[in-house]
Amino acid sequence: MKQKITALYNIFRRQKKIAGLPIHIQVETTNACNLRCATCHRDLLYPQPTIMKFVDFKKIYDNVLPENINVSGLGEPLLNPDIFEMIKYAKNRGTAVNCASNFTLAGDKIEKIIDSGIDQIKISVDAADAETYLKIRKKNFYDILIDNIKELNKVKKLKKSSKPVLRFNYALQQDNIDQLIDTIKLAAKLKIPGIYIQYLEYINREDRKERLVGKISADKLKNILIEAENLAKKLKITTNTNIWMRDFDTFYNKMRPEGEFIPNNNKCYFPWFSSWIDADGTVRPCPIIPWQIEEAHMGNALKENFSDIWNNDKYQSLRAALAHGERPTGPCKTCIPQSLFNIFQIRTKLLPGRN
Repeated sequence: MKQKITALYNIFRRQKKIAGLPIHIQVETTNACNLRCATCHRDLLYPQPTIMKFVDFKKIYDNVLPENINVSGLGEPLLNPDIFEMIKYAKNRGTAVNCASNFTLAGDKIEKIIDSGIDQIKISVDAADAETYLKIRKKNFYDILIDNIKELNKVKKLKKSSKPVLRFNYALQQDNIDQLIDTIKLAAKLKIPGIYIQYLEYINREDRKERLVGKISADKLKNILIEAENLAKKLKITTNTNIWMRDFDTFYNKMRPEGEFIPNNNKCYFPWFSSWIDADGTVRPCPIIPWQIEEAHMGNALKENFSDIWNNDKYQSLRAALAHGERPTGPCKTCIPQSLFNIFQIRTKLLPGRN
């Protein structure tokens, strides 16, 4: 409770030097991946991937002791052989743990996943059929993914376990916009209670925008979101469609060509309560910035104590700039920072789990 009160105090005051440590961290346990998705340029950023060792994870965790931790980043966490030891270590100390995964490597790890105690797995699906999945994710693993979800549900039932809670992550693009409705139906069929519709990032890759979203009109997007929201309510699937609709112009603006993009004035709160740590220990202020590899290196959590980084000159300078309405890094300039209301809604409705 003390951590939450301190975090709220920091968020509302938005001072450059703050009390306490982040209540949430995202630790990229690996930036290696077994897929080569059309929406991702991870392989260009990290041609030689890094896999974090348990001893390094432990050092970072022990220096922060967060209330919530995401143990995934730009890569696939199930490629890290220490991932279950990491999850158990955090869970045994009272931290809520989640990760994003393409879930295609889960087949022989189902019992380990459940026994680890992880609260939530956000499954990147992006399609309602094998053909579209292959087009976007470049590997014919759709049936494997669906079988893994079914097996997880089966073993959870046998073990009488409510965890992990599953959620679909759906990276919206022109190749799958017409399948959003069917994906909500798929979620209901597979007993997945939530679906998070993601907008794409184009940092240093504006050339991809036309191919990925250039043919999506505002009217089509709005109509599909309305239909999706109505269906999700009927099927009792939690979504973030209301956030998309409330801030529709801002989200659609991000899909427009770079020359037509209109910067938004949303306040950023991330560096006051959360932090990202790359697989090599590099500390970044939020999960958007790692898509530009040279930006905003605040320090290295494997070479320094995190508490020294959290209030160092770089962090204080960044917070001061954001508090004055500036966008101090390249990724900041096209970012859509979540409002406090959105952060609270995502945390309470689409990110379950605590102890």
